[in-house]
Amino acid sequence: SRTLPPGMFNLLLDRYIVVAEGEGSCKSSSSDNINPSSSSSSSSYDDSGSEEFTHPLLDGILSLDSKGERSKWTSDGYSRPMRCLALLSSHRLGAKGITSHPSFAVPKELEQHRDFRNYERKMLLSPAFTFTQWDRLTQSQDRVTIETAQANFDAVQAGLCTIFGRLCSKSSNVGFSKTGASPRNKLYRWITSILRLNKERRKMSYNPTKAASAHFLITLGGVLARMCRPFIKRRQHNVVDGRYLLSKREDSSSESKFKWRVEYDDVTRLAASMNDKDVSSFASIRAAAKDIRAREQQGDDVKSSKAEIRPKAISTRIVSSVAVTETLFLTMEALHLGWNRQAEGLAQLVRHLHQIRQEIAQNPSMESLLGQRHRMLNLQYNHSRVVLYAQDELQAIAEVYSFVSEWMLQLLENQEDSSLNRRVLEHVPEYFLDDIITFWTMLRSEVLASSYPSADLGMEPIKLAFSLMRRGSLVKNPHLKGKLPGFILCMIEEGPPSRLTSRHSYQNSLLSWGSNRESTIIGSLIDLYVDIEIGENQYYAKFKPRYDICRVLKIIWGESEKAKNAFRQLPSERTVKFVNMLLNDIIWLLDEALKCLEEIHVYQERVKAREEGKTLGRAAARTGGGEGDDVKSRSTSEEEKGQSSPLHQRRRPQQQEQQNPAEEKKQYEQAERNCYSYMRLANSTMDLMIDVTEAHVQAFEDDIMAKRMATMVSFYLNKLNGRQVRQLIVANPKKYGFRSKEFLRQLVHIFLNLSVSRKFLEAVADDERSYDAKVFQRAIKALRNRKLLPAAKIDSFESLLTQVDAIQKQRQEAEENAPDKFLDPLMSTLIRNPVRLPTSKVIMDRFVIMQHLLNSETDPFNRARLTPDMLEDVPELKREIDEYIARREEKAKEAASAKGEK
Repeated sequence: SRTLPPGMFNLLLDRYIVVAEGEGSCKSSSSDNINPSSSSSSSSYDDSGSEEFTHPLLDGILSLDSKGERSKWTSDGYSRPMRCLALLSSHRLGAKGITSHPSFAVPKELEQHRDFRNYERKMLLSPAFTFTQWDRLTQSQDRVTIETAQANFDAVQAGLCTIFGRLCSKSSNVGFSKTGASPRNKLYRWITSILRLNKERRKMSYNPTKAASAHFLITLGGVLARMCRPFIKRRQHNVVDGRYLLSKREDSSSESKFKWRVEYDDVTRLAASMNDKDVSSFASIRAAAKDIRAREQQGDDVKSSKAEIRPKAISTRIVSSVAVTETLFLTMEALHLGWNRQAEGLAQLVRHLHQIRQEIAQNPSMESLLGQRHRMLNLQYNHSRVVLYAQDELQAIAEVYSFVSEWMLQLLENQEDSSLNRRVLEHVPEYFLDDIITFWTMLRSEVLASSYPSADLGMEPIKLAFSLMRRGSLVKNPHLKGKLPGFILCMIEEGPPSRLTSRHSYQNSLLSWGSNRESTIIGSLIDLYVDIEIGENQYYAKFKPRYDICRVLKIIWGESEKAKNAFRQLPSERTVKFVNMLLNDIIWLLDEALKCLEEIHVYQERVKAREEGKTLGRAAARTGGGEGDDVKSRSTSEEEKGQSSPLHQRRRPQQQEQQNPAEEKKQYEQAERNCYSYMRLANSTMDLMIDVTEAHVQAFEDDIMAKRMATMVSFYLNKLNGRQVRQLIVANPKKYGFRSKEFLRQLVHIFLNLSVSRKFLEAVADDERSYDAKVFQRAIKALRNRKLLPAAKIDSFESLLTQVDAIQKQRQEAEENAPDKFLDPLMSTLIRNPVRLPTSKVIMDRFVIMQHLLNSETDPFNRARLTPDMLEDVPELKREIDEYIARREEKAKEAASAKGEK
């Protein structure tokens, strides 16, 4: 194989196999023409002893080195042995010889010692499964080299797929007295053993020396993905046997007729576990199927019974669906252990590379220490790109994930036997959905358009994500559920960057699919926004999913007016919870972002003062004057001025003195990163709040929500236009995502949207702490000077402030002359919604006591336990207060009209 030309070697190899077949046939038949693909002739065909021909031939093609390991293929030396293996597997004797070779099967002692890396180097197909191309990548890592290496990797996977396909062909598997001795069963048994021995890779941490290499499993996953193409093209979703996910591997009932090859006993399911009672219902289905067959033999009419227990999605034609089911679920397992685990490792590798490059950029002297490490990590990075982003491999994996997504979607939407379909879907392993999300999101961020799979393959996964969000109970893991909005955003915001489909047409096709599902999609999004749990890392556990939800909602509302109507039609309890959470996030994010801006401002002012002090000191030294003391005093005053800010009042002076410039700069850089993250999230949440206030003002009609919104708008307008704005002045604010003009526009827009509600204007007038008419007038001046809004909206905003001032004046007059029983005992403000505290019997304003209960569920007058549901309304007093307010307003109107007549 190394010396002869390819054509001559192929001819000799073909003749070699023919001679071997002739000698084998002489033992059982005198016929010289035996057709290996004919079942009638193969039943009497005796191929015993063929291994003495094929095994030496395999050892010649896949030679051993001095250590007893298979010789590795070079980047330029893989094509000829691959062609030899493909030609050998096309013959029946060659197929049997490959699977019966002593180095093919997984040895039993490997299950005890788990030294998989040693077996990986010695097994028969090791050169193909460990084709790393390090020799090519160590010489050059430019784009052409990487693309060439990816093409070679695709070629090796395609060759292995051809070999495996021929091992599974009918002509290679007829005539065996025992089914387990056929090449197909030996091949699948080998694949099953490989995956079972590496199931530790499912865990977060495992011993890499005891498991197969990522390259090995990525190659296996890519080959299996290609083997799925025949039934994927025929769209044979209905023959996938969902019971494969429900039974243990040793379950070999007469109904199933085969052993389950993948173990799912310790795998987390979407919404169920193997201990659930639902599994027993499937056992009863199998028992019922046996009963039906018995009745069929007796001639009973059982058509109705068949319809009851044989759903379309769970085919009972097990024999015909074995190949599809086994191949599909083995592929999903191999991709999970290989491609997806390596993709996670690549993300960590990128972060590590970024850190090293930052250290070298900040301190060039570190290059001598970190240079070798950087080059090695860069080589690993490019190698990962080769094995993860080979073009045909990506296409094959995308086809598999789209097929599985469509199968799960059919289980969701198939109305016939919906209860059984739901049970199957509940038992789908969590990693199925997680891997689909990981695959498409990583492609969106990493892969170039030239190697991206076809755009239409991205439709089924995103439809599945939308459907699962509509049925939130099917995904119990809140963190996995939190990934769905990010995946949806990734796909509908940009769409696959394919040359075949534009982003606009992609969005239109998706939104047209969801045109009749707005109410459930919008409802599921806002419910998920409320239900997201807080983990140790708030950014990824809470705010990142909510940020994605905000952007998805904004896209949907921008494309469809039906979506806004669907939001208005949702029950008030759901919308109030949603807008309350939205407001909480805005306040928290803006507070944290503005605190970071204050820290940045203090640091930049301190650095500026130091630089000015140094400049003046050098100038004084040159002139010989006595300005040194003056410079020192000015520098000291600047330091004291910086330390007098609220930020530094929270810190101890001892801690400040101990901080060195390096540590101070590190904290400054951390504040910069935090500020950008918080402002990015806050800007998106504010944009969504604008849409929500415009679409559904009724959600803010509640007294508490109206007061909270009024306080939020007034407080941050005061921050932007009051005296505190000086603390937010930093160099290059856009670097941190802080755009004061846009922030002001957002606040005024929210004010205008809510101004149609009288309660909101009254709440603004009642907010004595944050509302300042002078600050609002400065905001109007800024809006006009910078033309942030149309003139008509600015005029409307100014007229509304006139109304607020009038309401405030009326309130002050009413409170001055109001009876004591109309005033809140804590705040001395006019009671609007009186409630009685059950233990102390004191009457208070509901808003005031609710604000107190947010901090402490106690009666403020006797410290007894108090919860919101224990408050008692006082309708008689409320009626008196309303009449009093109405009389005061009537008198005010009469006074105003009389003044106008004069």
